[in-house]
Amino acid sequence: MLGIKLICSVVLLFSSIISCTISYPHFDEVIKENYDKYVVVESINDNYGELEIVYGRVNNNDSISFIYIPASQINPTIKVISNKTYTYSSKDDIIVGYEIRIKKIDEITFSIQSDEYEVVKKTYKIDDLEKLLDDGHLGSGKNDFPSDDRVKSKLPILLIFFGIAFLLIVIFSVIATIVVNKYIKQFNEKYNKGETDTYIFPNVVEIKEVEVVEEKEKEAEITEEQLYEMYKKGEISYQEYLSKSRRFDED
Repeated sequence: MLGIKLICSVVLLFSSIISCTISYPHFDEVIKENYDKYVVVESINDNYGELEIVYGRVNNNDSISFIYIPASQINPTIKVISNKTYTYSSKDDIIVGYEIRIKKIDEITFSIQSDEYEVVKKTYKIDDLEKLLDDGHLGSGKNDFPSDDRVKSKLPILLIFFGIAFLLIVIFSVIATIVVNKYIKQFNEKYNKGETDTYIFPNVVEIKEVEVVEEKEKEAEITEEQLYEMYKKGEISYQEYLSKSRRFDED
């Protein structure tokens, strides 16, 4: 196990050395090729690592670029407060930031923090940086900076995400409410129509009317003698006999 750990440590150290030797010239080349004019405003090499901050201008836009090489695994977090707050983090690798725009502000703050303490904190006045740029180096001005390790503040992105999600939920709720209300209205109209429409009740009335007509026609065919026989047989009561026999008197 010890041998494996030693091999891994050597590989990591070798990778770190290779990374340092490649990235530093690469950073300098990127700065020289892409700015019209630039100046190194900070160059630090201490126990925590190596830091280089560059202030430059291209197409009349001013910006900050930097490279930070940690000396050990201090889990650094870099914050650059310009027009926005930009956050960079890496456990044990080089951290690079390109073209952090500076526009209509008076100063810019650059800080490096580890898990336990603040390693570096620098605040630069924009007026002072512009004075330094007057005596800066000329570059090729390609303005084709590569992507960096920048992680913009996630709060606005989350707010936008939750805002869109909330808006979609509201829209869906409104549509669902309209659809459900429309369905309930149609159902109620259909149900009420089924109760009030002339299907069952008028038919019952119509049947009753037919029965009454048939009963009257049947009564009209009965003679007085047949009516008396019905009374004698007990098919009708005496009151019914008297009531129905009156029509013979009327006739």
